[in-house]
Amino acid sequence: MLYNISFDICAIALTGMALYTLFYRRNHHNRFSRIFLILLLMHMVALITDIASSFTNSYPSATAPFFRDAMNYIFLAVHSSEAFVFLYFLIVDLEIGHTTHHYINILLLLPECCFILFPLLLNPWTHAVFYYDKTNHYVHGPMMYMIYGAVYLYLALCLGLIIHKRERLTQRQYRTLLYLFLLSGIPVLIQSLFMPHQLIEMYFQALGFYGFLQLINPIDQYYHPVTRIKNFQAMINDLSPYFVNQTSMYAIIIKISRLEVLSFFSQTSDISHSYRLLITDWLSSLVKRGHCYDCEYGIYVLTTTEDPLSLCQTIQARMASPWQYRHHTYQFSVQITPVQISEDIHSMDTFIHMVHIPYFHTKQGCVFQSVKDLARESKEFMTHQKPEIPYELQEALDTFLHGFATLTPAERSITDLYIHGHEIREIPDIACISVNTVKKHNKNIYHKLGIKSKEELLIYVDLFQRCGRIQDLYSNAK
Repeated sequence: MLYNISFDICAIALTGMALYTLFYRRNHHNRFSRIFLILLLMHMVALITDIASSFTNSYPSATAPFFRDAMNYIFLAVHSSEAFVFLYFLIVDLEIGHTTHHYINILLLLPECCFILFPLLLNPWTHAVFYYDKTNHYVHGPMMYMIYGAVYLYLALCLGLIIHKRERLTQRQYRTLLYLFLLSGIPVLIQSLFMPHQLIEMYFQALGFYGFLQLINPIDQYYHPVTRIKNFQAMINDLSPYFVNQTSMYAIIIKISRLEVLSFFSQTSDISHSYRLLITDWLSSLVKRGHCYDCEYGIYVLTTTEDPLSLCQTIQARMASPWQYRHHTYQFSVQITPVQISEDIHSMDTFIHMVHIPYFHTKQGCVFQSVKDLARESKEFMTHQKPEIPYELQEALDTFLHGFATLTPAERSITDLYIHGHEIREIPDIACISVNTVKKHNKNIYHKLGIKSKEELLIYVDLFQRCGRIQDLYSNAK
């Protein structure tokens, strides 16, 4: 009898959406994302081989015996191993793998080897997992229940790990993981006890994976739209548990000089975006047990569980060399500050202010800034003390201010909409004007302000805010 494959088809569609989302974020460089990618690919292989094995088992005379055996073995091996891979995924996600002893890792691997892979390897001779009866139909053997038992064991370990280490998860992560088990674990139990011929767990597992991927880190909220890596909001979300529980974690704050960022964004969007992708992709490739965050305006934060000294030296060596894209070459002045959370910094607010402070270089190259000095500078900003502004920046702000004062009321209204976070595509509906009129205003605005993109406009507004001159910007407008 042909199994009902409608659930498998739905599962393939949802798993495909999850894979597309993961690649769309460009966030598959770190270890956490790579393991989740492997898990999704395993799930896709299991779904495809399940459909193939359902057909071959229902119509054995229509397919070669070798192909039939291959589909059954691949499906059972991959599908049964998903629970073990998911447990490993949780261990990496909760960042407890580096604290566990080797014998614990061996114990966790034993059920996978002894109760799943080993019986499947011996099945061609023992026929204890599955076999074909006299009518050539597929039949489960007694060792199939041992495989089910190993899967249930890993599901129980996953659930216990989530509950035991829930202080390391946000409420959204905790709830979503529990929902994942309700949507995947319970149907597995129903199938094994009551509905052996309806593989309904496939649909719910794929739905759970997609919900896990979407609910924990929504793209628009936690990922930068250009670089596709985690943004400032995601950094706050990820690091808050470490400050709350005073758990040790290393972070490296990397700041490109704000003066050079202005020059950088004054180029065409193609060049500026390409350089941003070059820098973020390289920084993302450095962190094996952590994350890279794009905090806007040339500020990046790397997190790692290991001593950051060698990582800082690698960054310093690379930033001392020029970056090249096509016929353009840039060499950035960079400030690096390694921070140990819960040791050097105890407050999330202090850390946020340390990240937000712009860096204005006084000498070319890569410099190290101590946590103490950076915290002192952040305190000055927190107490609204006017920072000392370099002459080059002062001159750039004055030039921008002069151009801002020449904007017409219509151009000023368009500029205000950009400052308040609206995108170009939203302007026609809000301002009740045509797209061509918006393009005309943009051309005049960019020409008068001496800029080439909306990002450069927002950088200038941010600089006026941080330099205590935001009132000068608005008082000089017509």
